[in-house]
Amino acid sequence: MKTYVVTDSHGKVIGSARVEESKSPDVPFGAIPVAAMPGQKVHEVDLPKELHGVKSADELHQHLAKLIKGGK
Repeated sequence: MKTYVVTDSHGKVIGSARVEESKSPDVPFGAIPVAAMPGQKVHEVDLPKELHGVKSADELHQHLAKLIKGGK
């Protein structure tokens, strides 16, 4: 599942959005659903299946930070 991650100017994860492709031909897909402010950056990652059920934003952001730093 595509996940967009926003980091601050120090590389700390400050937000994320999971995106599933729409099954409807009437719904466009491909636009990045988040925006970054000056000094922030948006990263696109493929969320590993084992993280799909994570409910805690803090826990998810810890895993996402590792994915981004690992260059995966």
